[in-house]
Amino acid sequence: VNHSLSICDLLYFAPLFQRGAMNAHVSELIRVLSEKEQERVKAEKAAQEKIKEMRRKVDDAAAETMELQRALTQEAKDAKAQFDKGLREQAFRCKARLHQEIRNQAMAEGDVERQRLRVAKTQDQCYKLSLKIQDLQIYLQDQTEEANLGLQSLEKHLEQRIDRVQQQGEQRSLHMKKHTLETSAHMSSQLDTIMKCCKDQMRHVHIRAEGHSRFKELCQLAATRDTYTMSKENYRKIKGELLTLWRVQQTPPPPNSPSPWTTQAHTRP
Repeated sequence: VNHSLSICDLLYFAPLFQRGAMNAHVSELIRVLSEKEQERVKAEKAAQEKIKEMRRKVDDAAAETMELQRALTQEAKDAKAQFDKGLREQAFRCKARLHQEIRNQAMAEGDVERQRLRVAKTQDQCYKLSLKIQDLQIYLQDQTEEANLGLQSLEKHLEQRIDRVQQQGEQRSLHMKKHTLETSAHMSSQLDTIMKCCKDQMRHVHIRAEGHSRFKELCQLAATRDTYTMSKENYRKIKGELLTLWRVQQTPPPPNSPSPWTTQAHTRP
């Protein structure tokens, strides 16, 4: 605006100057004015650019401020949600702890009641046991007296029995001595009889053994009858001898006769 007023003033006062000087300086003034105008335009453009830059910075700052406000609002909401959640959890834990304490208190009261009933029952049992102990002491005293009386009578009875047993033992020992002598005599006679029977049985056993031997020899002789090692005459002779010896051994010998073994030794060829 100052530059526009300067130009108007110059144009207004231009007729007053000389025409020559005016023409010389007009171009210079126009050039200077155009430069000033360009500088002013540039300054205005620069100012507009700065204004735009400042507005852009203000807008960015406003946007950043809004974003920060939104972030703070969201953080405040999250913090409130976390706080509410923690508060609810703490309240739930406190409520659970309260219920647990109530249950523990109820259990403790139940235990106290049971202990009280148990103590009362124990006291009752102790009283009953004390009465029973007194009765048992009285009964024990009575039984002890009866046992002492019974023991005295039993001692007398045992002394009588000991005397009777001693007498019976002496009588039995005498009877056993007599019976032993009789049994010894009877056993000696029985032993003689058994020895005689054993001798007779042994004699019969020897006779049967000799009979088996003769029979075996006859079988062997019959097996060699038709062979060249023995003739018929020898066969008949040996057969007759074996049969004769067998008959002799089969006949029971007299009591004082020699044993069959002696007969066999003398008669065998």
